[in-house]
Amino acid sequence: MSYQLTFQKLEPKADQPQQHQNDVLLVKMENAAAGLKKCFKCGEAKTTNDFYKHSAMADGLLGKCKDCTKKDAANRIERVKNDVNWVEKERERCRNKQVIYRKTHVVKTYPEVKERWADKNKIKRKAQFAANNALRDGKIKRSEICEICGAKGELEKHHPDYEKPLLIQWLCLKCHGLTRRKNKYVPIGRNP
Repeated sequence: MSYQLTFQKLEPKADQPQQHQNDVLLVKMENAAAGLKKCFKCGEAKTTNDFYKHSAMADGLLGKCKDCTKKDAANRIERVKNDVNWVEKERERCRNKQVIYRKTHVVKTYPEVKERWADKNKIKRKAQFAANNALRDGKIKRSEICEICGAKGELEKHHPDYEKPLLIQWLCLKCHGLTRRKNKYVPIGRNP
């Protein structure tokens, strides 16, 4: 098989004179030297830090700035969020993404996280040890119902004051979570 190579002479378009093309090229080179790039969406010349990386582009940066990209993404979400099919596909995509992430990425093991937390929270850890030992020795009793909402099931120990390690509330997961959120006060004892 033989291949024949043909070359075509590129000539400037009639509507764009050679001088105009040179001027545009010169402006692009000056902007690149100054670390600037022009956004094709808003038309502003911005620093290269204002553009996302994109390996398929010649300069390695996306053609529109971060602000324009964020606006476009927000507009697209507004357009498609009421589409039931899109929402279901997006949920499935996110689930699959998490499964792949968990399989391929190294996640810190529980003992490492627990040890780091214990180093930062020595008073809390001391109170937990005291409460666990008191529960084991029978000095305190495990409650069967949440002291806030009265729910039955899996209960957790909550220390309203770590300086008093044996003062414990038995709370369900939901109520215990509320104690950790800002501006949420959970009183000791059951609500009326």
